[in-house]
Amino acid sequence: MFFKIENEIFNSLNFQYYEYENEILNLYFNGNVSIKIQQNINEFNSFLDLLHENKDIIYVDKIGINIKNISGISKDNENTIFYFVDGSAKNINLKFSEIENKLLGE
Repeated sequence: MFFKIENEIFNSLNFQYYEYENEILNLYFNGNVSIKIQQNINEFNSFLDLLHENKDIIYVDKIGINIKNISGISKDNENTIFYFVDGSAKNINLKFSEIENKLLGE
């Protein structure tokens, strides 16, 4: 239920998604909580090893989304809007068709 990165502990039940870019790991949680953590690629790969134990996360490139916290998704041009259980919505740079295939197995 909880996972640790460096000196911080996070509740995986509230985890929405992560993005990794330019050696910065951005973690987003319910309640509009976000954390930025500086990580080199080896540290990020260790983080991925930890998350791959969780079958509720879908992975696309350097983005991972917790499907247990998704209320719905919709297409916005080539991006995808994710609606989360806490009432928030995020426009994430992922192709709708790719997410649709992962969620519906098409």
